[in-house]
Amino acid sequence: MFYVEDIKEFHLDEGVKYIVKDSIRCRSYICKLVFQADFIFLFQIIDKNVCDNKICISKIDYLLNRKLIEIKACKIMLSERKISV
Repeated sequence: MFYVEDIKEFHLDEGVKYIVKDSIRCRSYICKLVFQADFIFLFQIIDKNVCDNKICISKIDYLLNRKLIEIKACKIMLSERKISV
């Protein structure tokens, strides 16, 4: 169970690149966090070739499904471990 105050106080680091799943385009993009409010995150897709390069995800969706947003560095570390095994 999540409380409204807990959701409002939850923040992501703005200096980190994230891999964000876009449910409309059905793929993931490398993004940077450009804005966060009480209940939403707004990401900008780093790839300049993507038109309409913003993704908005509610904090509630993220808290219910943590796979929507992943830290890029963690994803790279996991893939490196798989290769070295």
